[in-house]
Amino acid sequence: MFYGGEFTSAKGDLRKFITKWDGSNFIDLSGGLNGKVNAICVNPADNKIYVGGSFSLAGSVSASNIALWNGTTWQSLGTGLNGEVLALKVDQAGNLIAGGNFTVAGGISANRIAIWDGSSWSAMGDGFNAEVRDIEVFENTIFAAGNFTTSGSSLAKYFAKWNGTSWEQVGNGSNGPVYALHHESSLLYIGGNFTSISGVSAKYIATYDGSNFDEFENGTNGAVWAITSDKHGFIYIGGD
Repeated sequence: MFYGGEFTSAKGDLRKFITKWDGSNFIDLSGGLNGKVNAICVNPADNKIYVGGSFSLAGSVSASNIALWNGTTWQSLGTGLNGEVLALKVDQAGNLIAGGNFTVAGGISANRIAIWDGSSWSAMGDGFNAEVRDIEVFENTIFAAGNFTTSGSSLAKYFAKWNGTSWEQVGNGSNGPVYALHHESSLLYIGGNFTSISGVSAKYIATYDGSNFDEFENGTNGAVWAITSDKHGFIYIGGD
């Protein structure tokens, strides 16, 4: 289990912003990072660990806000990103998608979302006009969520999907920012600081089946920032 955040020690030992729990101890990862971690993603194909946040060094390697841990050492991903990374996701083809508050990825213009194919960065269409908070793959489609309201000249109110060439608003969008996406079984769970999504009343958390939205268990009384599930399919949420 990997942990990332804004800490510099774990169980009294120096552990700079990231560590691994081996069941007994928190393990140092080659000196850690020099800034906070917001996102950790495992590539299931090779078990490599991608880390995103706000840092410029991974161990002794120059790494601009994103880095790869190969199990032994840190590696950079090209020249990285010019702003904070808030979300990471590996897509169906094994490419890494990064979202956050950056506008350049590997030296090219990429508005707050970009894709790494293992050797270089590419923009994903026009990206977004404000930060991306989470990314999820559901029914072979990439979804993005955040504080954005447009992609280029097109509406994309806080929740959008990738059609292969550009971003599309999902339904009519939501009436407030979306912070968390999680795919479990046949549903995409959506959390944030909204009270309706695509015209459906939903207090801070909703589900989407690929066609329709629904409120999830009467919602909550404050914003949802994180959603996950366990091996039994139980859903866990955290927030305000």
